[in-house]
Amino acid sequence: MLFGSLKTTIDGFVEEYTTEKMPPPWLTYTIQNRPGAGNMHLVQKVFEGAFEFDIIYRPKSREMSFSSDFVTKQIDSIKKSFDKKYLDVLKPQAPFTVSKYLDFSKSLFSNLIGGIGYFYGDQVVDRSYASEYDEENEGFWQEAADARAKNQHKLEGPYELFTAVPSRPFFPRGFLWDEGFHLLPILDWDPELTMQILSSWFNLMDEDGWIGREQILGAEARSKVPPEFQVQYPHYANPPTLFMAIEGLLDKAENKDTASRNELVDPKILKSWLGSVYPLLQRHFDWYRRTQYGDLKSYDREAFSSKEAYRWRGRTEQHILTSGLDDYPRAQPPHPGELHTDLISWMGLFSRNMGRISAFLGESEDEAKYNKIAEAIRRNVDDLHWDPVSKTYCDATIDAYEESIHVCHKGYISLFPFMTGLLGPDHEHLSDILSLIGDKEELWSPHGIRSLSKKDEYYGTAENYWRSPVWMPLNYLIVKNLLVSYWKPLLDILKPTY
Repeated sequence: MLFGSLKTTIDGFVEEYTTEKMPPPWLTYTIQNRPGAGNMHLVQKVFEGAFEFDIIYRPKSREMSFSSDFVTKQIDSIKKSFDKKYLDVLKPQAPFTVSKYLDFSKSLFSNLIGGIGYFYGDQVVDRSYASEYDEENEGFWQEAADARAKNQHKLEGPYELFTAVPSRPFFPRGFLWDEGFHLLPILDWDPELTMQILSSWFNLMDEDGWIGREQILGAEARSKVPPEFQVQYPHYANPPTLFMAIEGLLDKAENKDTASRNELVDPKILKSWLGSVYPLLQRHFDWYRRTQYGDLKSYDREAFSSKEAYRWRGRTEQHILTSGLDDYPRAQPPHPGELHTDLISWMGLFSRNMGRISAFLGESEDEAKYNKIAEAIRRNVDDLHWDPVSKTYCDATIDAYEESIHVCHKGYISLFPFMTGLLGPDHEHLSDILSLIGDKEELWSPHGIRSLSKKDEYYGTAENYWRSPVWMPLNYLIVKNLLVSYWKPLLDILKPTY
């Protein structure tokens, strides 16, 4: 608005703007004022240097006006309530109790909560179901690349999503495997908000049970993504981390949550919500088992179960973006007979939680089915992925003689059975895993557990994304399972003596 005054009505609210005939030199409006039909108007102000201004709305039906002082008092009140709740729910623990850690952690959490947003729009999907996408032949990654190059994708939607984001300026969109980690601290703060976000994700599911790993909804979201990464494929998975949040909800409802008892979940509310999404959870689980299976029958592989083996689809020579571990070293060259340690571990977590959900809902037949799958996965992790020579868990592949071999790159892959809760305190390989975690020449560092061993030939090489850096979400899983699988049983044993 350059001249005169403007009064607009916005959903029953009135806001009045008045200017001089010419705007003051320190204030310039760079868009023309053209109010029209609709329930929202945009007013742009441009300042140089530090600035502050309030936009105050008042109900049209009430004769009241709010001053800037009133707004400031309300903001201060909300900040105080936030500070109080933060100390109740997420107070830093020793040795991180000094004020700088409190300020830092509140800033991190505020940015996480502030990054929750609503997204709406179409997305780019390739539903051509080309035979090359089956990835059954040697050289499958080249065939898949040729199929992608045919550009058979189309716009679908619109879809909507309520989600947190990894980064508002750089990654303002939903990421499936990130979201499970986002929700863990949000769960302690507001379980109901967590259920709303989970519902929004599950409502994206198609009839087959697929949820796209990146939710790039609308033209504005696509403007932040290079074209080659915009297309989503209905046979590509991502780690099912949303079920970590469901596990946390179950812990709170069953009073097993020791971290934040003041934010427990009403079992009746959780049962009602889980009952509403249960068919979607089952469909999602079945989609993973159907599309990400690993080949046990074509090769000489002995295992407890002939069904429970898994392979990420969508890998290239140097990357498995679908795994979330991008450039972590894998078998070279890629082979359709590969079996991936991290994926079978995620499926172990998934099936275990499907068993818990079924039990919570009183679905006894389903509980037995999922628990049977979880036990088969637990047994197959050792049968297929434990390497007695290197004393660690490894991916498997097929060599030139058509024999199954292990490909061992010590790092996060080696720890996945432990990080996903598949190794109990009495597990025969637990001591070897703990030794690997604590070895300064392998994974231990003063700043956390490295993604790849210092001794690995690929350590710190190429783009060095998952080839040395410390990743906090996976360090969280390590610490959590150290508590569950090691320290808590030890304390239970020692309890009578202290």
